[in-house]
Amino acid sequence: MLYQRINARVEAMVAHGLVAEVRAIIDRYGTDNQALAAIGYKELVPYFAGEYDLATAVSLIQRNSRRYAKRQLTYLRNQMAPDWYDLVTQPQTYASLRQRVAEFINGIGRSAQ
Repeated sequence: MLYQRINARVEAMVAHGLVAEVRAIIDRYGTDNQALAAIGYKELVPYFAGEYDLATAVSLIQRNSRRYAKRQLTYLRNQMAPDWYDLVTQPQTYASLRQRVAEFINGIGRSAQ
């Protein structure tokens, strides 16, 4: 489900102007700008250079975003003991989760750590 959501998010970003945003950065700052090293930007630089088509660029953005998400999950699993919540398939847990977060922020949960 995560990978499907990432793929859909990338498609939405492209539909809402990602390509034009990257084009504007290249036009203003050139292709050596640090911003163009970010996922979603770096895959479009070769597209503008004519090295591959937009569909390939989108596919690469999706792949690299999925890989980054996997690295984040691996880090979280290995560095801490997170509590995982699936609010997509279990939306009824949102209210109790929100309450737990509010209590933590207000200091109630700090003494338990």
